[in-house]
Amino acid sequence: MPAWVLMPDHVHWLVQLGNVTPLARVVSCMKTASTRAVNQQRWVPAAVWARAYHDRGLRKETICAAWLVTSSPIRYAPDWSSGSAIPHSGM
Repeated sequence: MPAWVLMPDHVHWLVQLGNVTPLARVVSCMKTASTRAVNQQRWVPAAVWARAYHDRGLRKETICAAWLVTSSPIRYAPDWSSGSAIPHSGM
């Protein structure tokens, strides 16, 4: 995953898809795995994610997109710091 940021009520992921696995399957796997991890820490398991998701296809300017993804906490919640950093994102 090239870049990500965890916000208080949602997540931004920048992923590069191949030709085999559709985006809906990638999102489903990420939601399932993270929900299991979160629910292992809770006393009462509950839903973590909304059923729907919003996506945007990017063709060019991946580094700019990675900056937009990872800069959300800077722009909207300066004290929030859970995410990948561009120098460590593999770009």
